[in-house]
Amino acid sequence: MIVAATFHGPNYDSLVNDESSIEVFHSLGHAMSALFDRYDSGGARELEAQYLDGHKVTTCWPLVTEGHYLRCYLIPDDFMAQPGDEGIMLEALTAVHTGVPDYTLTLVPPFGDRVNSSDTIGISVTRGA
Repeated sequence: MIVAATFHGPNYDSLVNDESSIEVFHSLGHAMSALFDRYDSGGARELEAQYLDGHKVTTCWPLVTEGHYLRCYLIPDDFMAQPGDEGIMLEALTAVHTGVPDYTLTLVPPFGDRVNSSDTIGISVTRGA
């Protein structure tokens, strides 16, 4: 399985979800790590992202805060295909364009409450839409 994902949030949203803007992760855990890394970078540190068409980019993400999220689509990797493979691309594009994610990973205050510290963050994992 691979995870195709689109990134959204208060100050970021992709207007076009195509093979050059849909990210690819090896697992939901890697997608979570990427979300934490973007938050921790504060918009000042370059991070790598890999896209469905196979290209990789190292860039500074916008300031990522609570409320930013990844919509994640699980894509079967039946034939040992790799990102950039046409079969995987078509499957991922179909999943993203139907608009029903398998999971949504959202940055939230830890334990749902912002009482103790403003420098901690959690991820809420929601299954389905």
